[in-house]
Amino acid sequence: VSPKLVQQLVDDPSLMKLGGDTKILTCLFVDLVDFTPVSERFQKNNDPQGLVTLINRLLSVLTDVVLSLDGTVITYMGDCIFALWNAPVDCDKHEERAVTCAAMMLVALEHLNEELELEGLPSLGIGIGINTGPAVIGNTGGHNRFMYSPLGDSVNEAARYESSSRKYDEDVLIGEATAKAVPHMVEYLDSIQVKGKTENLEVYTLSSQTVSAAKLAEYWTSEIKS
Repeated sequence: VSPKLVQQLVDDPSLMKLGGDTKILTCLFVDLVDFTPVSERFQKNNDPQGLVTLINRLLSVLTDVVLSLDGTVITYMGDCIFALWNAPVDCDKHEERAVTCAAMMLVALEHLNEELELEGLPSLGIGIGINTGPAVIGNTGGHNRFMYSPLGDSVNEAARYESSSRKYDEDVLIGEATAKAVPHMVEYLDSIQVKGKTENLEVYTLSSQTVSAAKLAEYWTSEIKS
């Protein structure tokens, strides 16, 4: 979690509840697109360490964005980050923060790709899925190894949106519940069928205004930092 949230927990440990609890969470999954060609390039050059270094650079950049918006990084799954807002500490405007995070990730990736191009390394792409809804969150796992993680349909949908982003030109897919909380930041994209759901889901993506670097800077200054 971010240093800001750490300080809140130091000041008042009762804010953290790691047992099972049902909360409204906004979840975000972000994954590297076309990982196989990138991996093969380093494999052909017999440079596995180079691949790890590249992935860590990407994950570091994206993690910094999550923490800057008071998100919680739940886990890394290879080249994927699973983050959420509103746990373990309550977070206001968690839908806004998650959607802003996605837009800022795209801007951060542009800067990283500029560096990689100068170094002769392949540029990277990402897919992002965001969704808001109730989930049970707490410590889950075995009796001698467990992790803090949420369980729920809304979490699964966020993961499905991330994987479905490969089918669109847009890099970010956003669930309807999240979109309704931030209508000024999104635009309707499509009605899609995802694995495990019998009914189509309405999905949205970032509006052109939201992905503008100038708008992001203005939003960051006037809303989040305040």
